[in-house]
Amino acid sequence: MNGEPRHFFEFDTFRVDVEERRLTRNGKTVNLTSKVFDILLALVENSGRTVDKNELMQMVWEDTFVEEGNLNRHISTLRRLLGDDRRQQKFIKTIPKHGYRFTSDVKESTASAARERLASPEKNLDGSRSFARIAMVFALLAGIGLLGAWVFSAGSAAKEQKKSRISANPAAADAYAKGRELWRGRNGEGLHEATLLLERAVQIDPDFALAHAALADAYAFDYTNWKKTEGEATAAIKLDPTIGEPHASLGFVKMFWQWDFYEAESEFKKAVALSADYATGHQWFAANLAATGHGDAALVEIRQAMELEPSSVAIHADQCQILYFARRNEEALTECRKTLEIDPKFLPAQANLYEIYCVLGMNDEAVNKFFENKILTGGEMLPTVANSLSRAYTEGGIKGFRTEQLKFFVRSNPNYYRLAQTYARLGDVDWTFEALLTSYEKKEFDFVFVDADPVFAHLHLDPRMLALQRKFLKMAKQ
Repeated sequence: MNGEPRHFFEFDTFRVDVEERRLTRNGKTVNLTSKVFDILLALVENSGRTVDKNELMQMVWEDTFVEEGNLNRHISTLRRLLGDDRRQQKFIKTIPKHGYRFTSDVKESTASAARERLASPEKNLDGSRSFARIAMVFALLAGIGLLGAWVFSAGSAAKEQKKSRISANPAAADAYAKGRELWRGRNGEGLHEATLLLERAVQIDPDFALAHAALADAYAFDYTNWKKTEGEATAAIKLDPTIGEPHASLGFVKMFWQWDFYEAESEFKKAVALSADYATGHQWFAANLAATGHGDAALVEIRQAMELEPSSVAIHADQCQILYFARRNEEALTECRKTLEIDPKFLPAQANLYEIYCVLGMNDEAVNKFFENKILTGGEMLPTVANSLSRAYTEGGIKGFRTEQLKFFVRSNPNYYRLAQTYARLGDVDWTFEALLTSYEKKEFDFVFVDADPVFAHLHLDPRMLALQRKFLKMAKQ
């Protein structure tokens, strides 16, 4: 504010204030994270030129190692905030296998801070009013005990670039990057290796918040270690209260392991508010919304996750499942097939596809998928069992096949939720509820979707279902 020149870039209805690190649209501030602003500035300064991905990552993250997927997610967030998307590419054009080019006409200008203030007195008045409103809201939040992790520094910190969230220790950064990538694959062997790498990352650098958050995610998927999630997530939050990833981890545990949907929703909301560009936060929030009967909102969240991480097989599979829950079966079928084009061996997508074939009456496809899918059969199937199932289908159609399925499930180590689905498809209501009650008592993982699952839709008004729902919700609140 001492009269020194300030530097601006203007395009369309936007203005980039370089010194203040602020983006405005028609005079109104567009809130960007530090790294998203850095990417915008790098692209705008090189307007009309293709900026190689490696060059862009070097500009933004300097000597810190990051994965290319991190850049892609930040670009997706920037496009969304600019009102752009990867189809229109109005401002940011993707140059396949190379990088990105900023294509809008950009004007560069300078002005003294004093002139800027005199030229726009109403802007300063609006700023004072905005500060007063922020102070009032924060005071109200503090008064009801909700301020906590939601306080963001709005003063001098807005002028400072956030410190790098990636460890300065190359070994820790490398272990984190490799562990995160393996974790995204969502397979047993990869998850084990991811856990070892992430444990190594936090051992090398105990102050590495994102590594603690990633380790929390790895533990959250582990039947024997999920209770360790809270400790790692809490450590991450203490080290960096501005990241959303550990809140997503806590939400996952509260939903799937503790069946506390209300607390889970609270954590997911924190996750997407703090880290709007974290695809997994939107993905798990979508699952929570689907499980609690908010299908339209679930689709919004899962599509946001897809936009942020379009190559994620896990997000594709979840979108397939959420479309199935929403009774949009043809769309779900298309999405499942897309998922399997990315990874033909991804078992959750195979399981979803089986369910869709069943509801669409595509019996030949459903039977073939059952034989293909180890997650449905519990492992390798003996030839004698496979022969009896095939014969049952040939001789008795889909009803004969499902009756034989029940015998197979009962003889093996049964998943009672899957038993309940099969009983429901056969129209055996009493045994459906017997299996559901056992699934509830055993706290089986899939039971969280009992209200959303279309196979049980015809039972929702049955007093036994209402009683089971009350037990479920009561447990969730304990």
